[in-house]
Amino acid sequence: MAGLDDFEPLNVAEQRLIAGIGSVETVVFGQDVPPEDAGPERRIRAGLIAWLMRGGDGTVTVPETGVRVAGAWIAGQLTLEGARCPRSLALLFCRIEDAPVLMDAEIDNLFLNRTHLHGLEAERLTTRGGVFLRGAKVTGEVWLVGAKLGGNLDCGGATLTAGKTGLALRADGARIDGALFLRSDETGKTGKRTKITGMLDLTGARIGTIVDDPSCWPGPGDLRLNRCVYDAFVGGPVDAASRIDWLARQDRSAETGEFQPQPWEQCAKVLREMGHRADARAILIEKERRQRAAGRAKLRAQLRNTAPPGTPAITTRAPLIGGAVRLAAQAAWDGTLGAVLGYGHDMKRVLIWLGAAWLLGVLVFAIAFAQGAMKPNNAFILRSVEWAACADDYVQKPGAPETRREPDHASQLACFQAQPEAAGYPRFNPWVYSADTLLPVVNLELQGYWVPDGAAAAPIGAAARAFLWLQILAGWALSLLAVAGFSGLVRSD
Repeated sequence: MAGLDDFEPLNVAEQRLIAGIGSVETVVFGQDVPPEDAGPERRIRAGLIAWLMRGGDGTVTVPETGVRVAGAWIAGQLTLEGARCPRSLALLFCRIEDAPVLMDAEIDNLFLNRTHLHGLEAERLTTRGGVFLRGAKVTGEVWLVGAKLGGNLDCGGATLTAGKTGLALRADGARIDGALFLRSDETGKTGKRTKITGMLDLTGARIGTIVDDPSCWPGPGDLRLNRCVYDAFVGGPVDAASRIDWLARQDRSAETGEFQPQPWEQCAKVLREMGHRADARAILIEKERRQRAAGRAKLRAQLRNTAPPGTPAITTRAPLIGGAVRLAAQAAWDGTLGAVLGYGHDMKRVLIWLGAAWLLGVLVFAIAFAQGAMKPNNAFILRSVEWAACADDYVQKPGAPETRREPDHASQLACFQAQPEAAGYPRFNPWVYSADTLLPVVNLELQGYWVPDGAAAAPIGAAARAFLWLQILAGWALSLLAVAGFSGLVRSD
C-alpha cells in the first residue's frame, strides 16, 4: 500500500490538507470555485485524496467523518473503484480535472455541492447516505447505473450538460431510498434551478420520493421513465395537466419506439394513493388515448410498407383498402370509447350521454304529442270507432257512426282524448316515455301504449318515429358500453 512518502514533495495546498484533515472539519482553500489557472496554493492531486479516503498508512489520522475539502483544484483523476471506505467524501465548490471514478465503491456520502467537474463514473456505487450535486456544474455524463443510495440523490440547482452519448444523468436500475431532487437549490441558498441539457434516464429505477419543479424538467424527448417506481411526489405539482406534460417528455426511441404504459400507470397509482383521484383518472385517460393513437400510427406505418417499389397495384389494392377500413373503424371505436366512457376510467360520462339522450327524447316526444303526432300503440284502440271516427279522412259508411271530429279538435289524437271512452287509457308523459324507450332494462309500461304517428299530417310525426328507433339503438349501445366499461373490457391494461 502506498505511503505518504510516495506523494513527496507535497505542494502548499497538499501540506495544508495533511496538516488540517485531523484538526478541522473542512479544509478550506477558498470561498469559491478556483479558476482554471489556480496555483499550487489551491491544487491537490486526486491520488492524495483517494489515498486519504482509503485510510492512509497510519501516519495521518483520517477522521470518521471522512475527507472534506472546499475551494480546491483537484488535479488528475480521483479513482476509488471497488474501494470500501466507511467515511464520506466532500469536495465542495472545487474544480475537478477528470471525471471521478467510484464504480463498485462503498462510501458513506458523496458531496459535490457547487463543484465543477467533467462527469461522474459511479456505476453500482453504494452509499449509506446520499449523493449530493447541489449547485454543481457537470459537463459530461453522470453514471449511477445500478447504484444503491441509502439517502437522497440531490441535484437541486445543478447544471447537468450531456456528453458525447447525449446522456446527462443515467440512473437506470438505481435504488434511491431517499428522494430525487430536481428543483431550485433552496437549501444551498444559491437560488439556482436544476438545468438538465440531455437525457435523464431513470429506467428501472426505484426511488423513494420525487421532489421536482416543472422549470427543472428535461426537455421533450429527454426523459426515460419506463419501469421507474416511486412512492410519492413532494413539493412538486400533483395536478393532471402538469404530470401529463412531465410524462409526455419521455423518449420513445430507446426501446423500439413502442408506447410504454407503465410510467403513466405508475404516476396514476401514486396520485391516487396521495388522494388525487380525479387527476389519477385523467392520467389514465390520457394514457389510453396515447396508447391507442400509437397503435393506429403503427398500423399506418404497416400500410405504408405494404407495397414495395415495383409491386403491381392489383396485388396490394385489397390489403391497402382492408387496412384503411380497419384503421378508420379503429379510430371511430377509440373515439367513441374516449368520449362515452373515458376508456373505462370515467364512467360518469356514459351517464351524461344517457341523460342528454333522455332530455332530447323528452323534447322530441313532447312536441310530437302537442302537435297530435302521437297515437295509441294498441291494435284494439286503433280499430275502435272512438279512434277511427276522429280521422281527417273518415268516410261514414251505411250503419256506421258519424264522425266525432269537432271543429275545436286540432288533431285525431285530441278528438280521441276528448271522448269519455278514452278516459281510462294511460295518459302520455314525455318524461316517462323517453326513459322507457331509452333504457332497455327498464319497463315503465308506457311504450306499449304510445308510439309516434309517422302518417300524421305534422312532419314531427315522421321525425319522432325515426328518432324513436335511434333512441332505442342508442339506449342499447350506451347500456352495453356501460357494462363493458364497468367490467374493464374496454381498457388496454
